[in-house]
Amino acid sequence: MPAADDNQCMAYFARALTHFVFAGILSGVVGLAFSALVFYVLVLGLLYAEQPIQGSSQETIELPEVPGIVLTPPIAPLDLEPPAGKQAGWFDADYLSECFGVMRRGLEQDTLPWTLAAWAAVAAALAVAVGIVAAMVRAVSGNALGPFVGIVALLASVGAIGVLIAHFQYEIALPCDVNSESRLILYAVVAGVNLLWISIVGFRLRALLFILAVVLTGEALVLGIPPEACTTTALWRGCLFLCVPAGYGWLAVERGELKQIIE
Repeated sequence: MPAADDNQCMAYFARALTHFVFAGILSGVVGLAFSALVFYVLVLGLLYAEQPIQGSSQETIELPEVPGIVLTPPIAPLDLEPPAGKQAGWFDADYLSECFGVMRRGLEQDTLPWTLAAWAAVAAALAVAVGIVAAMVRAVSGNALGPFVGIVALLASVGAIGVLIAHFQYEIALPCDVNSESRLILYAVVAGVNLLWISIVGFRLRALLFILAVVLTGEALVLGIPPEACTTTALWRGCLFLCVPAGYGWLAVERGELKQIIE
């Protein structure tokens, strides 16, 4: 009988692992595509609303293993100024076309496809890592650890917000510098814990809200409250940590529930 239980456990683990790895790769690519689409729509919308967007000092993270490729917003480091001459009325098609021309100048860079590919690879790697851990946890304990992981996800989110407020709002010295790279790692850790939680217990909308709360808090504190102008970095990170986790929730978690991998 124990041998039969072990065989069932291994069979379930193999099925869950296959599902989460494939869904993780797919959610990284699909989530990145939607992130880019939402990002460009927001940039265009802000320009149409006559709001400038700062991009000349956008934050970048170099990849030492891949020379010439950096993790940076998928747009050139330019300050985007809305064009003049918007006509009164509910919609001005000519002005929208001019705004699109301003945005298009930021897309004319040879490294843009490689930048998007690098982000897709990073997003897929995070999703696959979460999926592998989720498959192991579910094979060993089912969803028994779900409440515990949920508490950890909540505490991680609240703790991350506390760290960001302590550093930027009250200027409390921290053991490490809260720079662009460390903030991105912090966001990824919070996202990973919350995605692990829903991989165990099933989709929870509040997990996405926890992730967004941390990212928006961090980027808003960097810009200042109230912010003078939006930046391409803040817009991109908001879109990235909205669409990639949502893609994982759809492709990995909800499809896992339909396949009865997650119950």
